[in-house]
Amino acid sequence: MVCVIKHIPTHLQAHQTQLQLQGTLIQTHHQVHETRFHMQQAELAALPETDRRRQAQMVETLQVIRDMRREMSDMQTELLALRGQQRRARQPGPEARIIDHQDASGDADSHI
Repeated sequence: MVCVIKHIPTHLQAHQTQLQLQGTLIQTHHQVHETRFHMQQAELAALPETDRRRQAQMVETLQVIRDMRREMSDMQTELLALRGQQRRARQPGPEARIIDHQDASGDADSHI
């Protein structure tokens, strides 16, 4: 019986240490959950600002795309105008003689 009584303080001390560790673990878990909750709240509070920034970026991107399309359209119009000028420059004027192939062959026969 004396052996059992000697071990009671050691058991009691081990049990108290175990309870302290469990208490510390519970507090740590609580702090982790509380920290996670606060981080989520901060993220939720920042969402409207994030959405506003993303919408502003989209508006800016769409404006750039619209401007690029306008420039491409202007360039295409200019290119078509230049092609038209080149065609008109290659066409003979009203004073140019149009060769009639039938007349040309008759002219060739008359020279023989």
